[in-house]
Amino acid sequence: MNRPAWQSANPTSVKSFRVSCARTHAIDDLSQDSMRWSSMKSEATTSLANNLRYRSALPEGPGIELYEVKPKHTAVKMEEVVTRWVDDGFCRLDEILILSPHGTKAKTALAGHSNIGEWPLVGFGARKPGQLALLSINKAKGLDSLAVMMIDVEKFDKLSTAQEQMDYFIGASRARQLLAIFHRGTKGGEVR
Repeated sequence: MNRPAWQSANPTSVKSFRVSCARTHAIDDLSQDSMRWSSMKSEATTSLANNLRYRSALPEGPGIELYEVKPKHTAVKMEEVVTRWVDDGFCRLDEILILSPHGTKAKTALAGHSNIGEWPLVGFGARKPGQLALLSINKAKGLDSLAVMMIDVEKFDKLSTAQEQMDYFIGASRARQLLAIFHRGTKGGEVR
């Protein structure tokens, strides 16, 4: 006999049903609370509320950005991406983490750069609001950031060892929502 989830003897089904009901009631409460709703009502919030109510997953974010850039042009291309991300409201400067397989800035494509555009480039431990942080991929294990830019990496299919592939994955998986990968190349910075 099939029972509704609220009558199920299975505690997981009951818990799942209660969570689903709580989420639906919270969204209904939000839409019925006219003072709160009117201050937040916009096309974007209406869409988000409807997606939360009727879908099991959140809407997708922007896609991964892949670039093939000469090392000497990396900083210029990064400035374009940072400017777009910040100007479009995707993130703040201090939510962007720049990762490289190299342990020191002197070995990266950003050697000799103290800024990316107008923004200071500092080590992760010294970062303050309004600054971009640079960190090695290995030191980023266990961390995450809303936005990640990976530099100084080869295309995945050109990586020859399992360690290089694992480092690539570790770096890319630090991004919660935005990811731009700047592959070392001979081209000028085209999007692929």
